[in-house]
Amino acid sequence: MNQPSSLAKLRTRIDAFRMKNASEAEIRERQHQRLQELLDFVLRKSRFYKRLYEDVDRPITTLDSLPPVTKPQLMEHFDSVVTDTAVELDDVKDFTADTETIGERFLGRYPVWMMPCFAAE
Repeated sequence: MNQPSSLAKLRTRIDAFRMKNASEAEIRERQHQRLQELLDFVLRKSRFYKRLYEDVDRPITTLDSLPPVTKPQLMEHFDSVVTDTAVELDDVKDFTADTETIGERFLGRYPVWMMPCFAAE
């Protein structure tokens, strides 16, 4: 997975700028659209969320209609939660344990760090 292009970043900024003076209805509509885009992405790319949300009625209009997810669940299923199948928890742990990789991106793409509360899980 590549970093967002300059064009994608510019589009995001323009989108945010347009919402600056938007009506409440326009903001709600944009929020709904962005939620759908995010859900479409995770349902395509994350095995965990695909399974978790398979029985949820569509269209999903609010986050309240989704089953909650806990941190222990995310850590237990980390390898199927992530949207890039090249990312695995054991590899992330090894990468962050190596002092030679401090300041480097995992797989050349992802800034990662391990917090003590994650290390014990």
